Amino acid sequence: MEYLQKICPSAKTISWKMSKKWLETYKNDPEIKTFEFEHFTDNWW
Repeated sequence: MEYLQKICPSAKTISWKMSKKWLETYKNDPEIKTFEFEHFTDNWW
């Protein structure tokens, strides 16, 4: 949590920015652990 407060400082709330730029920044940061979930539905009928 301390690291999140450092990279996303805010007076009232803590949140992750979700723009493409920030997502790439998070993905390349060795301190941040990530996983990706992808879902799609093919024709099922």
